[in-house]
Amino acid sequence: MAPSRNGMILKPHFHKDWQRRVATWFNQPARKIRRGLPGPSESRWIPGGGTSPRSRCRPTCRG
Repeated sequence: MAPSRNGMILKPHFHKDWQRRVATWFNQPARKIRRGLPGPSESRWIPGGGTSPRSRCRPTCRG
């Protein structure tokens, strides 16, 4: 919706589903709390158990 010359917004329809049209931060307090919490703990190192950053990525030689 483009504004008209005098700055009026034509047919705004803010009464229906206004949450999608307006940038609201209702989850801001929860985000602040979550930011302070510690992240996921480091997983235990299992020899040959996947390609995690802590395991070595060497080719497996058979023969």
